[in-house]
Amino acid sequence: MDHSEIPTPIVDHANMDLGDMNSPEHDMSAMPGMAGMTAEQHHQHMMYMQGMTELNDLFKQLSKTQDKGEIKLVLGNIKEHSKKSHQLYRQDCN
Repeated sequence: MDHSEIPTPIVDHANMDLGDMNSPEHDMSAMPGMAGMTAEQHHQHMMYMQGMTELNDLFKQLSKTQDKGEIKLVLGNIKEHSKKSHQLYRQDCN
C-alpha cells in the first residue's frame, strides 16, 4: 500500500510495542488497504515502508553528490541497508 495518501503523520514504529497496536485507533480494518492484517503484520509492513523510505533517501543523497569519498560512503550505506533488509524480510536469500 502507498502510505503517501494517508493524511496522518508518519510514526517511527521501530520502538513501538506491539501491544500499543491493539488500541482502537490502530484498528486495521478501518485503514484503507489494511483489512485482514494483524497488529504484528501491520507493524512489519510499517517497518518495511520505513526501510524503503530510508533506502530512497540514500539514493537521493547519492544522486546529489559528486564527491568520490561521499559516493563511496553512501554506496556502503546502501549495501549495508540492503543486506539488513534482506535479512529481515527475506530470510531465505543468500
